[in-house]
Amino acid sequence: WSPEYLLPTDQHAFRARGKKGGWPALEAAETAMLAPGWAWEEVRGSKGELLETQWEVEPAGQAADADGWSYGVNFNSSYEGSSKQSIQMFCRWQRRERTQTFASLEKLIEFADRYMCAEVRTLFGGCLNCDMTFAEPMGRLMLESLASASLYSEWSLAALVKLKQKMLQMLVGKVGSKVDSIEKLLAEFVDSQKGVTKRFAELFKGSPEDALRDRMIEVESHCPQLERDALAVIALKRFRPGDCCQAGSGEHECLFKPVKCPNRGCSKCVAARSLDEHIQSCHYTPAICEKCGEEIPRGEMKAHRASACPLRESSCHFCAVGCSAELAHRDLPKHLEDCTQAHVLLLLQTVLKQQEVMDSLSNRVNQLEKLKSDTEAVQRNQVEMALKISTLEKDLAALDKREAQDVAKAAEDAKKKAEAVKSEANKSAESGLSTLRTDLGKISKDLGVLKASAAETDRKMGPLHDDFLKRTKPPTSSTK
Repeated sequence: WSPEYLLPTDQHAFRARGKKGGWPALEAAETAMLAPGWAWEEVRGSKGELLETQWEVEPAGQAADADGWSYGVNFNSSYEGSSKQSIQMFCRWQRRERTQTFASLEKLIEFADRYMCAEVRTLFGGCLNCDMTFAEPMGRLMLESLASASLYSEWSLAALVKLKQKMLQMLVGKVGSKVDSIEKLLAEFVDSQKGVTKRFAELFKGSPEDALRDRMIEVESHCPQLERDALAVIALKRFRPGDCCQAGSGEHECLFKPVKCPNRGCSKCVAARSLDEHIQSCHYTPAICEKCGEEIPRGEMKAHRASACPLRESSCHFCAVGCSAELAHRDLPKHLEDCTQAHVLLLLQTVLKQQEVMDSLSNRVNQLEKLKSDTEAVQRNQVEMALKISTLEKDLAALDKREAQDVAKAAEDAKKKAEAVKSEANKSAESGLSTLRTDLGKISKDLGVLKASAAETDRKMGPLHDDFLKRTKPPTSSTK
């Protein structure tokens, strides 16, 4: 498929960790991984000759054979392979390293010249000195911007190099009229790395603070202080020219020339015009101790007065047992030697007082132990009483249950007897009722016979009654 026998889907011959693509040649990789102002270190032999191979094989962190080769079935993204080759492994790779260093501010400006507009180019034609008091916070601000911008793309050394190039291009190129400060330019730089989707997501989700903090550590390891200071000088020249030297390139007494602090122990460099002000506030500026007269760095004066000054106020080691002497720390050994007997008496008094306290405490302990014993006895009695009460409650419950069962049984028996008596009474009542019905039938029959007999008697007595009435009726008379 190609002169190198690579398939169209195979990786390029050279790639960097974290980068999706690769490079077909080592020269292309060296160019892509070299940031503005940086240079590759040259590896030379014992005689000073430049070696042909500048990259050293470094198999640390991965399985590799004696020559540094790792083998695998494909070029995986995790770089995990085997140190032994087999018939199934068609790929191999080496991990190589080469050191690069930041060259200088002049090299950075030389690289940036290709992006400079005419207006900005005039700013770098003379003295490049600036007030470095502002360089550190400005360099930190640019470092944070690089870390923020890197969160919106792939993360690799080559990707960081591209971000540095773009930031440098924006620092020295043309900008809009609204970009009048380094803060606004860096905000525009970060926004340029975001897509529309990322911007909408941030509106609802917020900034990934944890991810930014971790990325800051990684970016800082690839951006040394020297590089941050150089970028800060360019930013100061562009946006704060009042804090930079405006003189030409000729010899002159520059007020912005970096001057190292003369105080021993201080490593800060400040502008020549700010040196006096820095010395007045520098922690390493010598100061005279008011008590002993010793010369001490201003930042250490508080600690010196607290623990090192020989004339500082001190208390006797035996102050806890009653020694109230107030003396300088350097006089303490002599005081201890001169007052040994007095200190022993103080110790003896303290021991006696402690003995009294110990006796009092011992008595108190005995009282508490007796109280504890009595309490434990009461608790045991309470436990025994609780057990007895529990047993009685169980017996009472069993007795109640048994009594309930007896009552239920007696009620059942009484119910059965009542039902038997009721049944017997019902039978007797039925028998008496039947006899009454029979007698009532006989009486009804006899009554019928008597009624018939009475009717017959009435029938026979009728004519006799009529005859009787006729005979007994008195005679009637008429009157005129």
